[in-house]
Amino acid sequence: MTEVRLLNSFVLNGELMPVSIVHAQIAQYRHIQLEVFDTAVRNPSARLGFSQGVTASAAHSALVQIDSAYLSPGSFEVCLVRLHEPTEVGLAE
Repeated sequence: MTEVRLLNSFVLNGELMPVSIVHAQIAQYRHIQLEVFDTAVRNPSARLGFSQGVTASAAHSALVQIDSAYLSPGSFEVCLVRLHEPTEVGLAE
């Protein structure tokens, strides 16, 4: 199971939003992919998708920075977290 923790409840446009991703095997992958969707609208859709290198911040945890400059004002949620490029043979991608 993957746990997503927003470290700030809000940010101003242009600020980085730190997000902690907790997963038992996160240190065994090189990249994390996130998809951010809008909420509180009639037809929620993806507003931002990006991938970045895994930077381990603690055991089974990595820190990701979402750049809010690419988002319009509103409410958003992280709907997809995917790990890419396993460091060992046999791990699922």
